[in-house]
This record gives sequence, structure tokens and C-alpha cells, in this order.
Amino acid sequence: MKIIQTYWSKPSLKKNLLHMDDRHNGGWISPKDHYLSWALSCLKLTSLYDKVELYTDEFGYHILLDILKLPYTKVHVGLDNSLNSEFLHEDFWTLGKIFCYGIQDEPFIHVDSDIYIWEKFSERLSNSQLLVQNLEINHDFYFEVVNLMKENFQLPKWIIPMLNREKIIAANTGIVGGKNFMFFKNYSKIIFEILETNREKLHLINKSLLSITLEQLIMVLLSEIDGYEISCLLNPNYGNYYDLTTFHLVSKKTSYIHAIGSNNKKSIAILFHLENRLRIEFPDYYFYFISNVQKINSACSI
Repeated sequence: MKIIQTYWSKPSLKKNLLHMDDRHNGGWISPKDHYLSWALSCLKLTSLYDKVELYTDEFGYHILLDILKLPYTKVHVGLDNSLNSEFLHEDFWTLGKIFCYGIQDEPFIHVDSDIYIWEKFSERLSNSQLLVQNLEINHDFYFEVVNLMKENFQLPKWIIPMLNREKIIAANTGIVGGKNFMFFKNYSKIIFEILETNREKLHLINKSLLSITLEQLIMVLLSEIDGYEISCLLNPNYGNYYDLTTFHLVSKKTSYIHAIGSNNKKSIAILFHLENRLRIEFPDYYFYFISNVQKINSACSI
């Protein structure tokens, strides 16, 4: 199974942090923390898998390859051209991922850069038609976004009845993929068509929350329409995201860490564990990284 990661740099280079959902520095406190996370995530994946590919833009290539020398087996540089439409605002931070899902021509697992693993994903998961981290049921912000979409957007007819349900089930796509890569071509196409059709009304909804909702809700709705079951890494209705950041349990009770959400990315304890893990497990690379922090800061200040 091919592992892929996506870095569309535009959201992380946003200069003004206006609200907690912004992805300035990828949601982390500083560029150093952001790229420490990229480094640990990539190094853990490449220590376990033979094929780990990166999709990025020119700036992402400069940081992750020119400066940090991360050992991806293949790098695709094209997101500058693929996501250059003027209405694709930097707050639509999931669009880099969604675009990359749609151009895959073989089974894949996409892994976010705030996820670190110590074991390969199970055969059960890797052999699934569709897979995600877990399902999210009735999270408040989905209702808010869905109501605004129903009030203001022109939507595909098949979606509307499904948005009127009392229960909203979405997918946490910290990891996402599966053997059915053709599903993701249609899924990606639908999301970009919704944005294009409603480009004059996108300002009516928080763009960050809209992008998350489109990514994570449309997957579940389309899988139901197409008749595909979604396999989950975690309990389908997993709810205690604190348990995903227990670095101290690595190698004892957990092999999967996800520094999910803005709060975790700003936790001093998590930042300590993140840097300490890189230092302990990849000491040579850690000191190389530290010696290049100034280059990272200079590149991000442009």
C-alpha cells in the first residue's frame, strides 16, 4: 500500500492569525514546531513503508526537501498550478489533500503530518475499500455548517435529503484512503464542483470549517450512496481525542499518535514530547534539523 502526504503551503504561510481554525504554521505555534512535526511524521512512515510519496508546491519542496532533506521516495511538485483559482482561499486548508486524493491511480493511505506511527497499519485496514481514522457523530460545528449550506448553497440533489437528517456522521480523515481509489476521483470532483458552483457565496460560511465539513462529511454521504463500508482505524465512534496524544505510552500501549486540533498543537507538553521523540529516535537527523531552524524561519518570513 502506498503512503502519501500533502503539503499545500498557502494556508500555513497566512500572515494574520484571525481565528483558531486558521492553519498559520499548520496550526502549530511556530515554523520550528510545524516542521518538527513534518520531520517526525515522515521519518516514522519511511522507517516502516517502502513507498511514501509527497505532493506539494514549490515552497513546500524548498522547505521539506531542499532544507530538511526528508527521505520521501517520490515527490510531486504541482499544487501551485493545480490550486491557483482565485476563489480557493488559504482558509480552505483541506483542499490540497482533497485534490491529491482525486489524482491517485492505485490504492493509497493519506497520512496527515501531525500523525506519527510505530507500527504498520493492519492488513484489515490496508485491504479495505475505504478507510479513515474514525467516525465523528453529531459534532456541533457540522450542524452549523450544514444549516448554512442548506440556506445559501446550490447543492447536488442527492445530497439535500441526506443533510436533513437528525444525525450527522462524518469521517475523521487524519488517515484516509483505501483500495477503491476510483471512489476518491468522484469524491474530489464533487467537492470542487460544490465550491465552484457557490463561489459567490463562500464568504457566508467560515471557510476553514466549510473545508473540513466538505472533506469529512461528503466522504460518508457518498460512500452510503455508492454502497461502500468505511473501515476505521479506531473505534468508529471514538470520542476521546486526548488519548491520541499520549506520547508516554508509545511502545507500551499505543503505536499511533495524532496531535489533532489547534489546542494540542499549542500544548507545551506535546511540543516537548514531539521534539524529544525526534531527538531520541533520530538523533543525527534531530541535530541536523536544529542546525537548520534559522533557514526555516527565514524562508517562512518571506
